Amino acid sequence: NFSPLFANTIKTNPALSPLAASTIQVYPNPISREDTLGLVFAGLTGGESIKVYNIAGENVIFHSNSSSTTWTWDLNNISGAKVSTGIYFYLITASGKQQKFGKIAIKP
Repeated sequence: NFSPLFANTIKTNPALSPLAASTIQVYPNPISREDTLGLVFAGLTGGESIKVYNIAGENVIFHSNSSSTTWTWDLNNISGAKVSTGIYFYLITASGKQQKFGKIAIKP
């Protein structure tokens, strides 16, 4: 579940394996809602789970990464509809432990 106590800055925990959290990049950020290329999560090592939440703390999308080094989010929610503009939070976990979280700005 989403915790409203997320800090205002991106936090990483590079000491946890297998994920080298400091190598994960999320771009472009901010991103236009109309961007057709999507939001890229790069530097993954496999075995991560990525969850994206809206500002209300609702899970917007979930991705389980088995072996890929990148995942591109098409800005659609779990139902397949384009998400609204606003601030979103991502949480990346590996082996059940929080590895990295941050903010995503989706603009018109």
